[in-house]
Amino acid sequence: MAINAKKMLAQAQAAAEKWLAQESVELRVQSMLHSRLEAIAAQLLGFNPPRWSGDKNWEIDNWNGRTANTAAGDYIRQKASDAVRKALDDLAGDLPPLPKSARKSLVMHYHERVSREVRDELSRLAVEHAKGIAKRIFDEVEAKEGVA
Repeated sequence: MAINAKKMLAQAQAAAEKWLAQESVELRVQSMLHSRLEAIAAQLLGFNPPRWSGDKNWEIDNWNGRTANTAAGDYIRQKASDAVRKALDDLAGDLPPLPKSARKSLVMHYHERVSREVRDELSRLAVEHAKGIAKRIFDEVEAKEGVA
């Protein structure tokens, strides 16, 4: 009886494709997610499943800040953030225009703050510069007179 290599190869390939389709990682993940959808959703909301089979109460999961700290949690957090941003944008659209006196006060406050920060940074730089000068003077004196 002659073995038809092409036929065997085709059968092996068909069997492998069937097995891969049945064992697909994607299908397994989808199946797992669908079977545990309630538990996953509850955990993303920060709850632990009931501990005992007869218990139907979910508990808050606050162990080491794990609450919704997952990719799915990030997705939900982003969606919630988008909804809050849209609601605030809608509310801001109804705000009256800022009076000129308020704008003037804000600009004046901004300039005062910038001036204060520049002064503070210049003071910090001056102290650093003075420390460098003092160190050079001390090093010169120490080298000439052996002080220390």
